Amino acid sequence: MSVEMDLFLDIEGLTRQLDQFRRRQVPFATALAMTRLGGIAKGEVEEEMQRVFDRPTRYTMNSLFLRPARKRDVNPKAVVWFRDWSPKGTAATKYLTPEVHGGERNTKRSESLLRRRGLLGSEEFLVPSRTAKLDRYGNISRGQVVKMLSNVRAQFDTSQNTTNSRKTQYFVGRPGGKAKGVWMRRGRKVQPFMMITRQPKYRRRLDFHGVSERSIRRHYNKEFGKALAYAIATANRG
Repeated sequence: MSVEMDLFLDIEGLTRQLDQFRRRQVPFATALAMTRLGGIAKGEVEEEMQRVFDRPTRYTMNSLFLRPARKRDVNPKAVVWFRDWSPKGTAATKYLTPEVHGGERNTKRSESLLRRRGLLGSEEFLVPSRTAKLDRYGNISRGQVVKMLSNVRAQFDTSQNTTNSRKTQYFVGRPGGKAKGVWMRRGRKVQPFMMITRQPKYRRRLDFHGVSERSIRRHYNKEFGKALAYAIATANRG
């Protein structure tokens, strides 16, 4: 006895389903994988920052941002980089970019204000003196800098400037023919607070791109596979 069976395969319908999956779910899976990879790379760069920087501040360690990839883009990609804005002080991208590429340090906000006041030349920069009191991160505290700017009447908001000369502790000059800088009065004595120098140059310390690329290579297959599986499951539920 023989049995004959007619098999019918809806090629056109299958093609439509595959095309629909390609158009809807593959970009979704790609964007999801890119975003997850960006998050992993961000964490590994932060670990590298902790390793190569000397006592990095919380502000520095929180300076990276992740912009998620979007499935509507032709080539979805996530972006990891330093924040280029700050409500107060210097934006992280200004002082951390030279640590990635090397080269000259950018102008700090305090230096811009001193130039605006005519106390600092366009090619002059500030560095802490050897006797300056530093915080636990190895920097001059923001409070000291704010007080200095107020004393020399360089604050953008003039109401924050010191008006009583008896309360003035900091000044810019060359006391007794000494090196030009920002000096601090201690009773009848003066001591250097910040010295004026040429534009500081940084060597490349943070291998941002190398760490990121190695991270993506290590995790790409796994994360894309997980994202694609999730996209298929989501499509099936729909």
